[in-house]
Amino acid sequence: GWLREMRESALPQLAAFAPDIVFISAGFDGHCKDEMNFGYVSLEEVDYEWVTTEVRKICNATGGKTISVLEGGYSVGGAGGASTLSRAIAAHVRALCSASAEKYDMEVEAKLADDIVEAKRQAKLAAEEEERKFLAEAAALAAVPDDEDG
Repeated sequence: GWLREMRESALPQLAAFAPDIVFISAGFDGHCKDEMNFGYVSLEEVDYEWVTTEVRKICNATGGKTISVLEGGYSVGGAGGASTLSRAIAAHVRALCSASAEKYDMEVEAKLADDIVEAKRQAKLAAEEEERKFLAEAAALAAVPDDEDG
């Protein structure tokens, strides 16, 4: 998937190139809740923050600079009134603004990326379990006879 391609191909190639400057065309159409991509990419805020952090680490390792230009995405509604677009942008900007001087290390990044994938898998399983519990409780409540009939 996307994370594996970034981790195993794009980022190592960028690091090997040792850029003086990296321009990021920050688009957020790949968000999992952005219906315009038909679920093709299915990124989440953590993915945008991760890849931006990785690019910054590469620039730290090579002495390069990072410039980001906001391209867009679609303002799809989200939890707590914040759209998925605004949350994805915030994750990207958070990574850009972090004061970390950490440098890119391919072996370390591969392990961290594996941990991210596992954490996302666990979170998805937990959410599915919560949904199953909710549906079971709703079904149990629906099966209780109505006392109004006497």
